[in-house]
Amino acid sequence: MQVMKAVHLRAVAAALLYASPLFAATYYIDSATGIDTNTGMSTTAAWAHAPGMTGCAKNCLSHVVAPGDQFRFKGGSIWNSSSLPLTVGTSGQSGSPIYYGVNTSWFSGTNSGSVNTNGTQVIWASGNAFYPGSAWANGAITINGANYTIASVQGPYSLTLTTSAGSQSGVSYSNSLFQRPIFNNGFANGNDAIHLNSGVSYITIDSIEITGVLMTDAGSGASINIGGATNGNILIENMDIHNWNRCTGSGTPVSACTGAVTDNSFNEGGIYAAMYSGLSPANMIVQYSNIGDPENGGNIGSATRGIQTLIGNYLHDTTQACLHGCQLVHDNVVARIGNSFDPSEHGNIFYSDMFTQGGNSVSTATAYIYNNWIIDTQTQAADAQLYPNPGSSEVISSVSYYIFNNVISCTSANGCVTISGTNVDPFGLGSQTVHIYDWNNTYNLLSASTCVLVTNRGLSISSLDVRNLHCIQPSGGTLVNPVGTITYTDSNMLLQTTSTANGQGYAAPVWGPANGGTVGAGTNLSANCTGSLSALCNSTTLGGTIASPPPRGATWDIGAYSFSTSQVTLSPPSSIRAVVH
Repeated sequence: MQVMKAVHLRAVAAALLYASPLFAATYYIDSATGIDTNTGMSTTAAWAHAPGMTGCAKNCLSHVVAPGDQFRFKGGSIWNSSSLPLTVGTSGQSGSPIYYGVNTSWFSGTNSGSVNTNGTQVIWASGNAFYPGSAWANGAITINGANYTIASVQGPYSLTLTTSAGSQSGVSYSNSLFQRPIFNNGFANGNDAIHLNSGVSYITIDSIEITGVLMTDAGSGASINIGGATNGNILIENMDIHNWNRCTGSGTPVSACTGAVTDNSFNEGGIYAAMYSGLSPANMIVQYSNIGDPENGGNIGSATRGIQTLIGNYLHDTTQACLHGCQLVHDNVVARIGNSFDPSEHGNIFYSDMFTQGGNSVSTATAYIYNNWIIDTQTQAADAQLYPNPGSSEVISSVSYYIFNNVISCTSANGCVTISGTNVDPFGLGSQTVHIYDWNNTYNLLSASTCVLVTNRGLSISSLDVRNLHCIQPSGGTLVNPVGTITYTDSNMLLQTTSTANGQGYAAPVWGPANGGTVGAGTNLSANCTGSLSALCNSTTLGGTIASPPPRGATWDIGAYSFSTSQVTLSPPSSIRAVVH
């Protein structure tokens, strides 16, 4: 009996070891040396696949994913189309999300690309995007053959050195610091790289490079596809997403294509959250990520769609930076946004609406758009850079937008900010009142005659409060054109021609700070600097490239800046061509 009991206990122990535990655990995945018959529970016994990946077998396949599970991919390892998509079908829980990401001490390979430098600041131009956070801090980096030490990394676009690298443009960089794992679909099919099934929530996706995704006529093909309106509480961070394409018909670029996809048909490519009946997932956050498609000209797909919160990202070379959602948008750098997939309705950099309440009816909703730097855009004449569109089927009574501390260059004939009064109310929840607060922004218009344009598409704007705006135009024009029945407040605004602004020291692409007409000429708005508006009392971070913006103090300047010679004036790269890994 004792022998039989011992045999039974050993069988139970083996089952617990190799089958799926019902408690949360950490699993390691390495495409190069991993084997799915391993336990997956250490770097030396890694799986080749994560559960949900194509090709997952044996112990990987038998694992039952549980809330709190962590799946860590080896940095530098590559998963190609035979392993993709990674399909996420199980939800985490509040406080125990399911994590798909990395261990920053477990990687192989090197990072490389090109950069621009200005003193101790380094701006990414191509290749491996910088890695935010502590993994690169105090690490060694080689720039144009010389060795430096990284003091800190502000985001995927900007880092700071401990010593000056001088002023250089388009020079090489490399380091042997943490490299992201790579999901490369190689344009082999129309699969998403990562697909979250409808209803999945409490998921974190962290520090993965995604490339080679193909949009097809079937309507698929997103780097990350979030499947339904019931999804929520999704955090996506520290990503490097680039080089997606679309089927152009006639079997190109791959034989999986059976028909052409035009930009007017689909807007996948980057991070795509599905929307049904005017609803989309709640509590969606994308932060500190590089998302752009310079390899294919920037005219295919949006960087994000249906995402509520965008923080500290570099969004570039796409048809939109944020399409739908965009309710908390700050410290992002946005560059080279091309022609929209639908310029008559969605031709904007940030198309901000309230379609991200997760299907819940709410009485009021508020959006905050601040500290962003939008540069070198190439939008069509009908486009605008910021487009507050308060229409929603989920907000009953009141919508407010606070737009402040942004530095924006505009090519649009409709100005830097176009405010729409669309009322989308299919469920009969009621008509909203709409309140817009446009404070301390710096707008540079290349052709338009009006900085802030108000339109009326079915729902009147209730109030418009514009203060401390600095508007720079080629030959003068109009600051604001309030239309219809509207409560309108304005004060302490400065309209300058480009030549006048240049003469006072304001210059592209940052348009400040300078000891000119903006200094000391603003209205003190410090009474509003509480909660989500606390950043108003500091100068702009210029998309996160200024680590410590000076406070405004008792006397406020007009525009996004407080005058200080310590502010950064580094020019962005005029052209980006990312290296394909």
